[in-house]
Amino acid sequence: MTTIYDTNLEELKELIDMNTIADVEYYRPKFQYDSMMSGNFHTDYINSYESIGKDENILVAKTMNEKEYNNSVLANCGIKADFEEWYGDKNATVLCILAEKEQVF
Repeated sequence: MTTIYDTNLEELKELIDMNTIADVEYYRPKFQYDSMMSGNFHTDYINSYESIGKDENILVAKTMNEKEYNNSVLANCGIKADFEEWYGDKNATVLCILAEKEQVF
């Protein structure tokens, strides 16, 4: 697993070989980001989004295999990922991106 902190989409594309990524998922914290979360991709703390803006700050980005994905994003949600079924490759890698919480005015 690769973990990258405090970047944006353009920089991230230079740091990760996107040809090795089966899927990209975007998230934002449900609450104000707390360093104690340390990039925890747990459904209790994050909301899924279709995309983020190219200039938005990325708090943390992680590449995950099926086991890591099940133990973080899908922890305690009652389903388990099957990368063989989802992506046609049991060894697929998913890039999970946690962007800053949207500001509501």
